[in-house]
Amino acid sequence: MDFFYLLYRLIFSFSLMLFLIRPRFGYRRTILAATGFMLAVWVFNSIICQFKGIGFIDLIYPIIVSLPTFFFFLCVSEPIFSRVLFTFLTVCNFSMLTSYISLLAYSLLGSPFSIIIEICTVILILAAMTLFLRKPYFRILDAVDNNWWIFCSFPLLLSAILYTVIYYPDSFINRPESIPVIFLLFVLMFDFYIIIYRNIENIYELLQYRHDRDILLLQTDMQKKEFAAVIDKYQALQICRHDMRHHISILHSLISDGRIPEAKSYLNRLNEDLTETVIEQYCENYMINIILSTCISRARKFGITVHCVAAVPEDIPIDSVEIGVVLTNSMDNAIKACDAIQNVESRYIRIICKEHFEQIYIQITNTYAGAVRFEDGFPVSDQKNHGLGTRSIASIAHKYEGIFSFTAENSVFKTTVILNAPVA
Repeated sequence: MDFFYLLYRLIFSFSLMLFLIRPRFGYRRTILAATGFMLAVWVFNSIICQFKGIGFIDLIYPIIVSLPTFFFFLCVSEPIFSRVLFTFLTVCNFSMLTSYISLLAYSLLGSPFSIIIEICTVILILAAMTLFLRKPYFRILDAVDNNWWIFCSFPLLLSAILYTVIYYPDSFINRPESIPVIFLLFVLMFDFYIIIYRNIENIYELLQYRHDRDILLLQTDMQKKEFAAVIDKYQALQICRHDMRHHISILHSLISDGRIPEAKSYLNRLNEDLTETVIEQYCENYMINIILSTCISRARKFGITVHCVAAVPEDIPIDSVEIGVVLTNSMDNAIKACDAIQNVESRYIRIICKEHFEQIYIQITNTYAGAVRFEDGFPVSDQKNHGLGTRSIASIAHKYEGIFSFTAENSVFKTTVILNAPVA
């Protein structure tokens, strides 16, 4: 019976830990690795339990179970020591809570009732984590970059005190005077996590402010670039028009002298100069058309074949600048991916940007070389500042209660975004 109880405790601890980490190698691989490691720990502890008993396991549990488990999860989750430690200590404290309730129920009601009560407690904790606490918990992880050692200090001290009071020098069941102390310690634990939880919204607002600030900077930078590009094209067009008489005079002289090949060459150069000043027409919306024209022109300079289907009217209920942020960031990533392809003929980008029933549908499809790694649905890279563009796209999609996705399959990467018109 002790063997199965030990396995049950391990399953609960590992499950709770898996709920609260961001795996480095994907959830499926991490779950398989965690299952194998958990079974290895269980077999090892079962052998010790066979000779020493479950009471001995409880006494040395931090050494033979907790420490190996912590280092395992440190290897398979995001490699930030203090964050993993905080999560692990949280799991340890809630695991001790279930053990405390089970032992207390056993001393008062007997074995069958204690098992039922502990199972109910475990189900409640897992349900609360899944339904209410997991997303806010990840918000904390995203919002707080520093000071995790300060966060760790309290659950670490609390975990050490709880373990000592519950198990040393003997089980608290044999020391009923310690029951009120343990109860107050768990109340203190809940107070700590409630304070953290209540401050999540403030932390999340700070995180949202940072995202909004980054988006504003991106929008400003984008507008500057697009405006500069339009001004450059306009100035180039003015120069060409100003020099048109001069060009016509030169062409007339070349043709009159019978120098036809030179006249053709001069016309080709003149045509190239005029092409660079053209703003192509893709849709009726002026701002989006300029952005598409500029992005496509830049892509073609990298030898990328671009196909664009756009149908966006001038009057739309969604901010054109924010649509431009989505297009610019998506195209920047697509151009970088295509530029890394050695074979120029394999470089391809397809753009779809349409308005339909007060929704904006955007899909950027591009070819790429190599492998794309994802974390939480976002493509990741080791390049500095990588990921800001995709996070900005996600933030705009959330703002308009839309959807977004990034997929990579068969050397084709797709960015898909749907934005909904704000409800009046």
